Amino acid sequence: MTNQVSELPDTALYYPFVHFRDKQWIKLAALYWPHIARMVPAGYIKRDPDIVKALNQELGLVVDVSPATAAQAVAPIFIEFLEKYGERLRGQFPIHDNYVTHMWPAGWIGEPGYALIWGGEISETLVTALVDAGVGAWSRGEGSPWLAVHPHLAKIYMSALADNLCSVNNMFAITDTESAHTIGGPWTVERIADVVLRNVGTVASTPEPATRAHTVMTDRLIILAIQSIFPRNIDAIPIDRIIRVRRQAGPLLDDFRRYMAEQAVEFADLSESTDPQLLKVRLRDKTDSAVRRKMVDLKKQLRSVGIDTARNIVSVRTVLPGATGLIASEVAHMPPLIVAGAASAVGVANIIKNAGSQRSALVKASPVGYLYLLNRALLPPHLGGKRFIARLMRMS
Repeated sequence: MTNQVSELPDTALYYPFVHFRDKQWIKLAALYWPHIARMVPAGYIKRDPDIVKALNQELGLVVDVSPATAAQAVAPIFIEFLEKYGERLRGQFPIHDNYVTHMWPAGWIGEPGYALIWGGEISETLVTALVDAGVGAWSRGEGSPWLAVHPHLAKIYMSALADNLCSVNNMFAITDTESAHTIGGPWTVERIADVVLRNVGTVASTPEPATRAHTVMTDRLIILAIQSIFPRNIDAIPIDRIIRVRRQAGPLLDDFRRYMAEQAVEFADLSESTDPQLLKVRLRDKTDSAVRRKMVDLKKQLRSVGIDTARNIVSVRTVLPGATGLIASEVAHMPPLIVAGAASAVGVANIIKNAGSQRSALVKASPVGYLYLLNRALLPPHLGGKRFIARLMRMS
C-alpha cells in the first residue's frame, strides 16, 4: 500500500464527447471539480444547453482545449498497430466507403453500427492509414467531417487521446457515459490489440500508475461523499442554487478534496481484479466513516457554541439592567430602563456576532466544512439554508 498522498489535479478532462450528456452528472461534477476541460476540435460548432452556459458564465467551469497536439502524439502507435494487425482488424471489422453511420453512443461495443470521430480529433496520417487499411471511411462520403470506425477502435483511440492530454496538462479523465470508459494508459501496440481484438490474450493489462490509481479512488470517494448529502432528485435543484453554493462555499473546496485524497490512500493500490461489488461496498463504508464521523464532530461543536450563546444572552439580560441603571443615574442622566434596554440589545448583538464568528471558524477549520455548507445550502428555502450559508461565509 502506498502511503503518499499525490496532489489532486484541479481540472478534469471530460471525454469522449464535446457536449455533456447528463445534466444531473454535470451538476454534481460542478460541486467537486474546480474546472472541467473538454476536447473541442477546430471547426466544431458547440451547442451547449443553458445549464452549461450558466455554469461557464458564472463559475468559469468549462475549459475548451484543442486535441490537435495530442492527436499528433498518439497517431504513431495506432499506425504501428494497423501495420501489424490491419489484416486481422479488417477481417473482423470491415467498413465500407460512404457508409451511413450511426452517431455515438449507438456505435459503442455490443450495439450495431459504427462510431464517429470528428476529423479535427485525429491526424491526417492516421486517417489515411485507417482508410487504406479498410477499417475507416468518411461518413456520407469524402468531405464529411466525421470518420467512421468500429466502436472498439474508437473507444480506445479516444481514451488514448484523453490520456495524452491529461498526462501533458496534469488533468484527470472523467466521463458521464459508462460505455465510453476504459482503463488508462500507457498504450502499446499489443495492449491496443488486446482490447480492440479481444482475443490476443497474451498481454496482461498494464497496472495503472500509483498516482492515477490514487486519483481514481479520490474521485470515487468525493462523488460518494457529495451524493450522501445531496437531495435524491438533483433535477429539482435549479442551476442558480448550484452556482450560488459553489461560489459561496468554494473557498473550502480545496480542503475537502485534500482530506478525501488522504482517505483514498489505502484504496489506491486495489487491483482491477478486485470484485467490483466488494470494492463498491468498501468505498461506501469508507466514505460513510470518513465523512459521518467528522460531520458529527462539527455539528457537536456548533451546537456547543449555540448553547453557550444562549447562556450568555440570558446572563446579559439578567445582569445588565441593574448595572446600567447605576450608570444612567450617575453619568448619563437618562432614565435607567431606557439605558438598560439599549445596553442589553447591544450586548446580545455582540454575543450573537461573536458566536457567528466562532461558528464560521469551526466550519472553515473542519475538513468536511464544504460538505456541511452544501448540505445547508441545498435545504429547501423555507428552512433557511440559503440565508445561513450567505451569513456564515461573510463572517471572519
